[in-house]
This record gives sequence, structure tokens and C-alpha cells, in this order.
Amino acid sequence: MSTINIVVIAPDFEFTNEWHESINEIVPNVEIYDEENTTRDNIDIALVYNPPFGRLLKYPNLKAIISLSAGVDGILSDSSLPNVPIVRLVSNEISDMMREYVVYHTLKLHRGFKRYEQLQGGEIWQWMPPSVPTKECKVTILGMGRIGYQCALALRNLGFDVSGWCRTSKTLQHIECFSGLKSLNNLLAKTQILVCVLPRTSKTTGILSKELFSKLPHGASIINVSRGACLNETDLLCELNNGHLANAVLDVFEVEPLPSSSPLWFHPNITITPHIAADVRPSSVAKEILNVANSIRHNEPIINTINVELGY
Repeated sequence: MSTINIVVIAPDFEFTNEWHESINEIVPNVEIYDEENTTRDNIDIALVYNPPFGRLLKYPNLKAIISLSAGVDGILSDSSLPNVPIVRLVSNEISDMMREYVVYHTLKLHRGFKRYEQLQGGEIWQWMPPSVPTKECKVTILGMGRIGYQCALALRNLGFDVSGWCRTSKTLQHIECFSGLKSLNNLLAKTQILVCVLPRTSKTTGILSKELFSKLPHGASIINVSRGACLNETDLLCELNNGHLANAVLDVFEVEPLPSSSPLWFHPNITITPHIAADVRPSSVAKEILNVANSIRHNEPIINTINVELGY
């Protein structure tokens, strides 16, 4: 069995001994290098997280790039990428964790629990009218890939009125999915909770903006677990301050870590989490690496690759 040589290019990622041990345990005949101790000519796979521009061109025999993040916009922003398959993480763990996050915060928004937390902070015992049944709460999910679809199914099973929207027309079991601008506008007009799971592309950058927010009914809320660049933070603050939007749950930001000076920190109707909606464990990534390594060894097509033109 031929040896697979991997270089790790992840200056902003803590690639610990646990990662090395998991990959060596699951992937047979593998060697892992950092950039300082490889000859470059022998590298088959680059395991990356926001690699510096131009760095991947230094490996002339590279056969695949594997992203350590579910998002790949940090890779695609490099215009000098080598012409090799780029593999994105699609593990069940990522889908499961994202589903948990979206379900938790959708229920919290639906039941008004954030307001009770605020009342507790002031030691205020105050009754509020009960929320409507879940079947009367419209949830729209932007982005109906694997993660968006799993989120939609989970919310549907809780009784929510769930629809999806994506770039191209899709037929999905149990979930009605729409595409196109006209259908989006019709959906937004009925949506109480809007969940964004879109990838970052030239067409989705800034999609969560005043123009979109204005089409939501008064008192709607948003959850953004996609990419920070999909949200216009200034427009969000404006719509929260004027009362058109009720709440926002944000896990991703255009600048991360979120600067301490950001007004998002201090808004009472914004919930902030530090990009933790979903994460990957070393053992999960190692299984993805094994699939790629086996494809390279057997000269077979590599699965779970992205379309560079589409950006996902």
C-alpha cells in the first residue's frame, strides 16, 4: 500500500497531537508534515484552514485539498489555487451539531425565553402571554444543502411550519423548497424566524440586509449560522433598534474574533456565540482523509468536492 503524504497548512488552527494520533490510527500508511519539514515534491494532500495566498502552489504533485472547516470561502478567495479537487467536510457530526444549535435557538425565540432571562437578571417576576403553537410559527431556512435540510426536518418534527429556499430548484422529501427571487419575497412575508445556512459566495455576501429584512413581518427574528459576510451588521442593528426585527442569534461574524468594540455585544436583543454552532473532532476528519486517501490510491474520483465556479 502506497504511503500518503499530508502537509498541514493551518496557521490559525490548533493542530494538536490528538489530530496526529487520530489520523495515524484511522488512515494506514500516512505521513503528516508541517511546512517546515517537507520536501514539497512528495505531498499528496494538503490539510488546510485559511491557508495563506499562494502557499498551495508550492506543492507540484498535490492531488487534493481538504478543508478543516465546513466553509471553503477562505480557500476560494485565493486566486492562485492549483487545479486539484477541494474537499469540504460533510460529516454527520457537523450536521448534527448544527441541527442542535438551530433547534435550540428556534425554540428559545419561539417561546420568548430570552426575555425571561433578561427579567431574571433584574429579579423581575413577570408573566407574559403564551406563544402560538409551533404549527402557527413559520420558519424559513435559507440554504437547503445537507445541513439546512437536516435542520428543516428537525423543526418540522417539532411541529413548526417549515419551508426552505435555495439557489436552484430542489425536490426534498417532507420539506417544501423554493427558489428564485419572487418565491423568496413571498416566503419572507410570512416568516417569523429566518435561519441562514447559506455558503458565502458573490451572490450571498450581504444577503441579510435592510432590503431583505424589510420584507419580513414586524417582530420577526433571524438566526445566522452561515458565514459572517452574509450579514450586513449595520443594517441588522438598525432594524433591531427601530423595532422591525425582534431578535437575532449570531454565531458567525465578518471579523472574528468579534472585536470588543462591536455594538453587537451590547444589544439586548442579540445573542452571540463564538462560532461554535458546529465543530469537528479529529476522528471525524480522519475518516474524511481516509476516503480521499483511498480514492488517490485506487485512482478513483474523490467525493464531496466543491464546485469552484459556484463557491460550494
